[in-house]
Amino acid sequence: MKIQMLESISGPTGTYRAGDIWDHPDAEDAQRIVAAGYALRVDHVEETPASKLETPEAKQASKRSKR
Repeated sequence: MKIQMLESISGPTGTYRAGDIWDHPDAEDAQRIVAAGYALRVDHVEETPASKLETPEAKQASKRSKR
């Protein structure tokens, strides 16, 4: 079962940091970790491109380059 860690944990299968996504080999143990609030179940992960954030300075620079 794929899970995404919300907290860092360490155990016999390894050390996992908050944000890590991994395929836990024991579905029953993974369910316990999720039930305890240490992780979220991840059925599939879709990577979305980061949205472009424009600062006021970037907007001004963009306007200057168009002149």
